[in-house]
Amino acid sequence: MRAVTDALQSYAPSGNSLLITTDEEGGSVQHLKGDGFDTIPSQVAQGSMTQTALRSSWARWGSQLAAAGVNVDLAPVVDTVTVSRSSNDAIGALN
Repeated sequence: MRAVTDALQSYAPSGNSLLITTDEEGGSVQHLKGDGFDTIPSQVAQGSMTQTALRSSWARWGSQLAAAGVNVDLAPVVDTVTVSRSSNDAIGALN
């Protein structure tokens, strides 16, 4: 993948770089898979991790994206849903 993102960056105007983005959230929202990419657990599973473990894991996952030439992850910072709305397909149903 790095060869592709490098090729795309070669078209950026001098002194600038393109924004190469993806939406890697974990669970069923993980588009980059295979060699060089760990499987990212669902947001629910991430919510049960300690803060230290979560920071360490996202540092590793972010480094994997950067190594592939991705410079922006469009994953949300906070998605919340109450128990009464747990069937919310956009959030609650994506365990």
